[in-house]
Amino acid sequence: MVMTLRRIGCRTPCPKSWIVSARAVPFLRGLEPDVEGVVHVPMYRSDRAFAHAFPKMAGWPASIWNDAVVRAADSLDDGRDYQFDLLR
Repeated sequence: MVMTLRRIGCRTPCPKSWIVSARAVPFLRGLEPDVEGVVHVPMYRSDRAFAHAFPKMAGWPASIWNDAVVRAADSLDDGRDYQFDLLR
């Protein structure tokens, strides 16, 4: 467990940075804004809800995804407004 936590906090490529660059950024770019120009980003309250929404990523904690989409939205300089919607 300690090694996993150390890898998550590392500065070199690790699962957390991979999920941001390989999954979250393309996911955010694919979301369309609503009529008011706001992009609604789903965040997940439970690992079960996350696994249901992303079956290929089942086993990943929802908290890592939630952190990844926030970091990805922060890193994108696309002029869009993001709203994070917590799903059960």
